[in-house]
Amino acid sequence: MYKILKTEKLFEHKRITILEDDIEYENGELSKFLKFEHKANAAQVIGIRDDGKICLIREYSHTVGERLLGFPGGLIGLEEDKFEGGKREFLEETGYSAGKLEYLGMTYPYHRRLPEKLFLFVARELTELGEQREDSEQDMEVVWMTEAEVGQAIKKNEITNAQTLAHWAIYKSQLAKSD
Repeated sequence: MYKILKTEKLFEHKRITILEDDIEYENGELSKFLKFEHKANAAQVIGIRDDGKICLIREYSHTVGERLLGFPGGLIGLEEDKFEGGKREFLEETGYSAGKLEYLGMTYPYHRRLPEKLFLFVARELTELGEQREDSEQDMEVVWMTEAEVGQAIKKNEITNAQTLAHWAIYKSQLAKSD
């Protein structure tokens, strides 16, 4: 483990704060380490309709300049219950309420710079309530696919979102456990 000698705030914005730690390695060497302030966790939800189709969202990613396919989700407060946050994010982005939400695990999407946890859920017993998106989420399209179609989209490199790919692997491994 590293010993943190000092932390300095380099940049602050409502969405991101960049910090720099002066650290000491176990061997006594000194270094600097950039990290982000931990402001929230996140949830990603694999919604499954009664017909077995899986919900994905196609949305524009400004950073990469492309519309990407991924599972719906978003930020949840550090004090917010992960189940409530998962249900809220799924409803906001898809317009569907989840009657049943099953927790599958979590990942650290930015482990080198941020301790944010990304919780993965499967939502079932879906009820359509209509869009409830925030202003920044208006360019989203709900896409329903079978498991085979999701697999084909991955093979064709049509799903390139790392969190979606990681969570698909977790979901598929959970299915294999139940067989």
